[in-house]
Parts: sequence; C-alpha cells; structure tokens
Amino acid sequence: MHIVEKLLSTSHQDNEQLQQLKSIAQNLDIVHTLEYRLNTKHQKQAEIVCSFVNDNGYGDAMIEANEALFDIVIEIQTPLLDNVVCSLSSNLVFVANFFSVEYAGWRIGELAD
Repeated sequence: MHIVEKLLSTSHQDNEQLQQLKSIAQNLDIVHTLEYRLNTKHQKQAEIVCSFVNDNGYGDAMIEANEALFDIVIEIQTPLLDNVVCSLSSNLVFVANFFSVEYAGWRIGELAD
C-alpha cells in the first residue's frame, strides 16, 4: 500500500475507533496509556525500531515475541483527542514505512497515573 493510502486508511480507522469510544461514554480528555503496535518477522529489525523509538522519545517501546512475529509495543501517555491520536498514528505509520515493518494500530491501555 502506498504511504498516502496508508495514512488515509489509518486516519479513517482512528476516527472510527474514537467515535466508537465516544459512543460508550469513554472519557477521552483524561490521560490514558495508548498502546501502538508495529510488527515484523525479524527480531533484529524489531530491536532497531524499538531502539529508534526509545532514543527519540516517541514513546516507551518494548518487544513482545509471538508465534511468527515480533511486536513492537509503543506506550504513549496522552489524552485521546482526535487530532492528537491521528498525529501520533501518522508519525508511527511513517516510522513503520521507513523501517519496512507493519503498522498494526492502537488500543487503550491503562489510565495514566
């Protein structure tokens, strides 16, 4: 998928997910832990991306090894405002594209302290 198509698709998915959260009365203005996931089949590639994210302060990244994939889990403390989530997602889409890994989306983790 071309990068522009990926950005448009991701923005659409983000907005749908945020609208769904709003419809169940989730308080999106308070700070949550947002968990983004990128994945790859190659451990070394996952280590490089994880290091890049941590070294540049994009979030707290760690690697989770699954059956055939290495998930790069990136935790970011943020309110879940539309423009913030879409900006974070687009940045990580670019990171994924640059390092040739797959952007796999986000989910809400725990409320931040």
